Amino acid sequence: MLEVELLDGFVPASSDVIIAVAAGSISGRFANARTRLQLEHGAFDVTYTATTVALYNFDPSALPTPEATPSATPLIPACTGDCNADGRVTVDEIVRGVNIALGSIDIDTCPRFDVTADGAVTVDEVVSAVAAALNGCPAG
Repeated sequence: MLEVELLDGFVPASSDVIIAVAAGSISGRFANARTRLQLEHGAFDVTYTATTVALYNFDPSALPTPEATPSATPLIPACTGDCNADGRVTVDEIVRGVNIALGSIDIDTCPRFDVTADGAVTVDEVVSAVAAALNGCPAG
């Protein structure tokens, strides 16, 4: 179980990336944070790489609801390449993904490109982002 507490009134910006775990090798996922981690005062998106677990895209308006219960409905994945989580993929975000794939910039600049959580951006993931730019992100 991944437990995170924001101290002394700290509220991260949505652009902040927090490395919660760094290790030589990571396998599996936290049961309570497969793709999102709900806190008392907001929620983080979660991404996994071969060596890190990163929290990003903090949303202070995402508050838990007392009546919320787990559902068997599959989650719609985050839109590949939507770096700023605004529900669309832009050309500059695609360029960022290509630069990550080429090794010019770090994956932490846009963890949403790493759909497979393997710490790298592949051609398939860039193509998926281009498709999202052309056809829109999945509704969710």
